[in-house]
Amino acid sequence: MFHIQTKANYMTQTILVGGAKYRPTGRGFVTQHTPMDEQYRFFASSHLYLGVEMAAGLIIMGMFSEAKQYFGRTWSLWLASLSFLASPFWFNPLTFDWNIVTTDYIKFISWMRGTSGGSARSWSIWYNEEFSYYSKIPSTSKIWFVIKSVLYLCIAEGIAKSDLLKADTTLNAPVVGVSLVVGTIVVLFLLLWLLSTVEHHMPYPIRRTIGILISIGLMVSCTAIFIEDTNFFRFSLAAYYAIGAMSQLGLLFGVSKYS
Repeated sequence: MFHIQTKANYMTQTILVGGAKYRPTGRGFVTQHTPMDEQYRFFASSHLYLGVEMAAGLIIMGMFSEAKQYFGRTWSLWLASLSFLASPFWFNPLTFDWNIVTTDYIKFISWMRGTSGGSARSWSIWYNEEFSYYSKIPSTSKIWFVIKSVLYLCIAEGIAKSDLLKADTTLNAPVVGVSLVVGTIVVLFLLLWLLSTVEHHMPYPIRRTIGILISIGLMVSCTAIFIEDTNFFRFSLAAYYAIGAMSQLGLLFGVSKYS
């Protein structure tokens, strides 16, 4: 499944855009471990994003569907989704070695924060190169992406107006105000951003402790907001598709550099 999707992705891209090119993997005869950031660069746009999209759609289908034999009808799609998400890591040597995991994580975070040095050292540079073909798509091919974005917006609106986990907050008022929790989350994200800008001037134990405290605060706040008002589950699902639609349109028409 994974191998077929690799071919299907680049065949689709060639049909819509044209200009197929050789993509060397750099692997020799000897099998060796590939870092997580390199795995992401190779397979994110072709497999990982699609795997997450399929899994989200199948979960929503399970929530809204009243038909029986759900797994009997969807097991093949679940198998494809898991194949796209797990194969790059499952068949990567030493994937579950803890020392390798921590080293890969540090490299991945460094790559995500990098701003120079080429696509191998910076997520932003890789992103611009990976999705540069959007600007070359002919107008006739853009129609298909617009239709997909409109479909996402329809799904988002349907979820937002549905009765999924709908709570009557007028009868059961939250113990902690939702606005207070949201404000706390915003402040914690601002503190996390501030920490990332000044962490190079702070001793490692101090910045590590502050980072852990902020992370714990974010986890507690996010958990509290879903417990206090279950409507946020529905709003989050709707936002997932709405943001995806707007981001794709931004890529398509060059509205945002990092859609």
